[in-house]
Amino acid sequence: NRGARVSPLDFNEIPELLEGLELCLRLTARWAAVRRTPEDIERMRRHAVAWKSAAEAGDVDATTEENNGIHLTIAEAAHNKHLFALYRSVVPGFLRLTHTLVNASPMDDESIHSYVSKVDTEHHAIIDAIDAGDEEAADQLSLDHANLVRQRVSQYFDRRISIEADVPRPNK
Repeated sequence: NRGARVSPLDFNEIPELLEGLELCLRLTARWAAVRRTPEDIERMRRHAVAWKSAAEAGDVDATTEENNGIHLTIAEAAHNKHLFALYRSVVPGFLRLTHTLVNASPMDDESIHSYVSKVDTEHHAIIDAIDAGDEEAADQLSLDHANLVRQRVSQYFDRRISIEADVPRPNK
């Protein structure tokens, strides 16, 4: 009867995690555009709708779960067990990173609403490109999506540094 705990993220791991995430997002989307089935597309779209609902409701756990569901479904749609395993290997680190970023920004903050809108638009664009069989677009859109995560990480650290710089220091 204990709640789920997310293990802490090693700061030094973040650049490599982001590189691995980008690679996995791009490769799985590219191959999914070639090999997807109508059932794959339907599952992606269901996860995307559920993601937006969870994000708008401020349900951090469901938002994280549905985001993972979208990308795992894309990885499955590549129909390559090795690519799927590669993607699954970066999921734990990505979930820790996502959990940190989402918890760092209250869901009622204006910046998070803008971010949610952008992520929703990107999710649907990636799925549409995969559905259309456009592997180049799926790849480019996935790169854009990975860059959005990089931007969010950068904003998180910029905000943390600014907050810590504003802390009053005791007089010596």
